[in-house]
Amino acid sequence: MQSIKATRFQDHSAAAADGIPCLGQRFDLGRVLIDLNTQEPFAANFTCPALVFSIQLGPRHYRLGLDSDHLQVRRLIAGTVTLSPKNSSVKCTSGHQDCEFLGFSIDDAFAAQALEETGLSASELPPSPDIRHPDILPLALALRRFLIAPEGRGPIYGETLCAALLHTILARFKGPGSILKPPPALSQAQVNLLRDYVNAHLAEPLSLSELAALVTLDVSHFARVFKRATGMTPHAYVLEQRLLAARGEILHGKIPLAEVAYACGFSSQSHMTTLFRQRLGTTPGRLRQ
Repeated sequence: MQSIKATRFQDHSAAAADGIPCLGQRFDLGRVLIDLNTQEPFAANFTCPALVFSIQLGPRHYRLGLDSDHLQVRRLIAGTVTLSPKNSSVKCTSGHQDCEFLGFSIDDAFAAQALEETGLSASELPPSPDIRHPDILPLALALRRFLIAPEGRGPIYGETLCAALLHTILARFKGPGSILKPPPALSQAQVNLLRDYVNAHLAEPLSLSELAALVTLDVSHFARVFKRATGMTPHAYVLEQRLLAARGEILHGKIPLAEVAYACGFSSQSHMTTLFRQRLGTTPGRLRQ
């Protein structure tokens, strides 16, 4: 995972090229830009070029105005989401805090698909400073760990976490007792297509959107129906296929273990070894003996 913005701005009101101030390090997941933002004091004033939200990783005090010049004091706990729709304005100041926060900018098509799934329209998303749900913080912390130490996990893992977060946040805008439209189930032919595609592209950094496109589903739908059909998340499924392919090559082939690792999509031989030990209870070297 490569960051596309890793500079701490001296003037935090200065915006990156897309209009959103980067207050720390920026990561590009394709349809989502994520900022792992600083603990340092800052001031920001910008208009959202897309659906934007932030997630606190610890308690934080702000003076915040959403679509307003009046800044109100907000005391937010870990896991709190502040959401700003496209074209809304954000003004805020913060002193030094002992925690970071994640900032998200969501691609228009990705946001539209998620809204359709939850049965919402963009007009039903008002600027919201205090959205909470118990699933948000664990997902956000898992995403932070992935951003700073991918450990061989590809874009599909980060996209899955982002899709789960977006679905959880948007569902907060549904009224009590409302029912989300269930996504269509995958057919066996679609499962077979996905299996064949994954196995043919193990050496490549497969993405969730890439797999979803194969069966003409949006990312938020796909992650759920895939697990329903296979019993695994897309990330876990791809990892299992890589392990199976590597195991077969080690048992029946003669190419060096480092080449096996790269051919099966692991970031290094040591990464493959770690996963063999964790998942299979042995190492590639012992397996080849």
